[in-house]
Amino acid sequence: MKKFLLLFLFLVNVIQAQSGKVIYAIQVSPSANTVKAEQKVLMETLLQNANLQEFQLLFNSTSSSFKSIESMNTLSAYEAQINTIAKLAFSSADEIYFDKKAQTEYIKKDDGLIVKDDNLSLNWTITTNSKLIGSYLCYEGILKRTFINRKGETKTKEIIAWFAPQLPYSYGPKDFHGLPGLILELYEDKTVYSAKNIELIKDDQNIYFPKGRTISKEEYEKKLESSEAGVIIGKKREKEKNSQ
Repeated sequence: MKKFLLLFLFLVNVIQAQSGKVIYAIQVSPSANTVKAEQKVLMETLLQNANLQEFQLLFNSTSSSFKSIESMNTLSAYEAQINTIAKLAFSSADEIYFDKKAQTEYIKKDDGLIVKDDNLSLNWTITTNSKLIGSYLCYEGILKRTFINRKGETKTKEIIAWFAPQLPYSYGPKDFHGLPGLILELYEDKTVYSAKNIELIKDDQNIYFPKGRTISKEEYEKKLESSEAGVIIGKKREKEKNSQ
């Protein structure tokens, strides 16, 4: 009877909660690929930096924000540069905002530019696999996402998310959302995001979307064509055109 009462009180608290905050730690596994001797020290520094990073997810009933929690310590120019490179390599250097009602994403870049993406489509496959994360029973969601590598080749990578139906909030790290429960663990490439602290809030807290120059994702990709990424995007469009 006591266990039933505790479970009932827990479910009541979850139902009453309209918003929340999650702190994610990350863990990056070293690459199995051979690293050149002159790059080994830099790679070890990047890995150490990456594994100290933490991210904050704020959410309410209609929107969310995801961004890095910056250290309060003053960083030297070199440390700041290493921190940025580690984010680009292993986690996220962007601030990501999600409008659930409009199914629109806003990505704030380092230079203040805001990229708007209206073409969100995450086709998760939910399996019967389950495990406990803390006290939460979580189920596995698998997402296959195509991308263009540096050689201009189309590849597919698999993202694995473990979500808790007990926490009925369809949000998660980065731009991963849409599952019937809060994502407590996410595996992307060699990086694992793990929820280390969850705070549920009764009131519907405000999510403040960024203001500034906003362009579409398509416009942003065109802008990149003048940079080193232009070759990759050009090949991507050529392949998409040929496949039509």
